[in-house]
Amino acid sequence: MGELEIGRGLNQELGLVRGGDTRWGSHYKSFRNFIFLFDSIVDVRDIDQRFSNLGGLGELSKKLVETKKNITYPLVFCLVKLVLLLPVATATVERALSAIKFIKNDLRNRMDDEFLDGCIVPYVEKKSISYYF
Repeated sequence: MGELEIGRGLNQELGLVRGGDTRWGSHYKSFRNFIFLFDSIVDVRDIDQRFSNLGGLGELSKKLVETKKNITYPLVFCLVKLVLLLPVATATVERALSAIKFIKNDLRNRMDDEFLDGCIVPYVEKKSISYYF
């Protein structure tokens, strides 16, 4: 752990693009840690039969709380929660950016000659206007 893993080509980490090149670049380290911890999760599934029939991360999260393993493995539980929240957070951010884009386009469309003329007159007549203020 802590070493650079080099695949084929130019420094490809785990066969993915660099974390900074994606929208979820800030979460890349969490995913990478999850990949490293996955073997430990599989070992827990083999040791404890209560974890052997789980179908996904949601069920794993519920079972960790039911068995109070979230206290024993707080980092694994936190990582599972983050992975479960990521799609919701991404969708929320996408909706917010879409709303901003809509507002910016609307404001750009309202900028006609009269509006721009009203903005440029004070700029051109700075000296005359500064006399009054």
